[in-house]
Amino acid sequence: MRGRFHRVTGWLARIAAMALSLHAAGVGAQDTRPDTFRKPDPARDGIEEPEWREEGRDLPDFPREEDLVEVDVLGGDGYRYAVDPASIVMLSDGVLRYTMRIESARGATNYFHEGIRCETREVKTYGYGTGRETFRPVADGRWTPVKESPRSGPLSYRRDLADRYVCHPDGGPRTAENVRRLVLGQRPRGAQVWNRHSRDN
Repeated sequence: MRGRFHRVTGWLARIAAMALSLHAAGVGAQDTRPDTFRKPDPARDGIEEPEWREEGRDLPDFPREEDLVEVDVLGGDGYRYAVDPASIVMLSDGVLRYTMRIESARGATNYFHEGIRCETREVKTYGYGTGRETFRPVADGRWTPVKESPRSGPLSYRRDLADRYVCHPDGGPRTAENVRRLVLGQRPRGAQVWNRHSRDN
């Protein structure tokens, strides 16, 4: 009887030891798991992001009248808008550049070569012209928020151009090819969003 008691107690001791070891392993596993998913934060996690630098570029050729394509943009009542598809380029800085012609109801025309940076939702004018077939550079051109563009008048097109043509719904810029396709009334194809690691002219 005594020997049987020792066998039983020994068996129980082994079971208890196994339970304790499994419990300890479980506790250790829980301690190493994060409680919730934490999105990386460059400022908090010490991740260095490359400093953004705007790429310099000469003003393009003045657009030919036969190359301009009318675009339908909201807010510009009384004005007609047209884009030169050949002027649409994307350089390594991620800025989508384009030339826009604005024509008033009285026939006055103005041309702007601009850039939209979707990452910050800003717009900048690089050059302007009238009807003399030449661009003049804007020496003190500055980046301004697209949302600060007027909701009516000749410059109201910037909001709609950014929303419907240049910037993808996820916030990044569309490729230059797909912006051209949208201007021409065609469906985008291939890569929907521009990749910062490749030039897209």
